[in-house]
Amino acid sequence: TLSFTSLSMLIGGVCASRVGLWVFDISITQLFQELVPPDVRGVTGGVQQSLNAFFGMLSYALGIFFPNPREFYVYVAAGYGSVGVSMIMYLCNIYMRRGELGEMRERLQVRTGTGST
Repeated sequence: TLSFTSLSMLIGGVCASRVGLWVFDISITQLFQELVPPDVRGVTGGVQQSLNAFFGMLSYALGIFFPNPREFYVYVAAGYGSVGVSMIMYLCNIYMRRGELGEMRERLQVRTGTGST
């Protein structure tokens, strides 16, 4: 039953990661629609897609340069590194826009009538 437990944990982990990715994608789409001005959404979306394609290609390049399964730690390190760098960049963006986000929250509360007035 050890193999069944391992298989169940693998399938459960993959399912949980897919749900997390789906929720993250929805939140990015919402932030994109709320924070990017309509006149530059096409350019911003194009740059985002270009970066996604570049880093997807970079993962394939890692597979070419490190084909040995014993070098799998390179993929793991690259994954953790990229997630860490993106987290730091996102937190810096939130810190820089903190006042702007507070103003937008107040405008939304006034518009919808949900704020304390």
